Amino acid sequence: FFSSRRRHTRSLCDWSSDVCSSDLKDYREIYKYSGVQRDEMFMEYAARNLKKHPVKFLQNWMANWSRLFFNYPVSYVPFRLGTLGNMLANIPVILLVIFAGRISWQRRRQLPSVFKFLLILFGFYLILSSLFSAYDRMFYILAPFLAVWISYTYFRLRKTTFA
Repeated sequence: FFSSRRRHTRSLCDWSSDVCSSDLKDYREIYKYSGVQRDEMFMEYAARNLKKHPVKFLQNWMANWSRLFFNYPVSYVPFRLGTLGNMLANIPVILLVIFAGRISWQRRRQLPSVFKFLLILFGFYLILSSLFSAYDRMFYILAPFLAVWISYTYFRLRKTTFA
């Protein structure tokens, strides 16, 4: 919630676009403390900020989902061609995840327990990543699991019928 570069943020959904002198005063006050006391002050300030700006929090959360999958929007960085490449590469992956998720849900009794456990872990990881800070590299570490799960779903769980 704090950043020394807050005044120059270009992202519309960034918390940092709402800098005011009271934020800076709170920031200075928090840094008078150390250790656990400082953490408690940060949590108190964050809770107060969430209650004060719930819509901004939801906007930021949606921006984090976009950043997680497409690496956009990012403060201080205009839209680049590489970002478009990132989007084009990740859209098929997201569609495959949706496809595999639907089939896995329909055939959940046939899905091995290991996959069920890893899918729950995967879901928690994505939700928690998106709540705090999300970058595409956080999504890429899931690629090996996604590849195995999508392959298993495609070859083992889907029904094939040939006319």
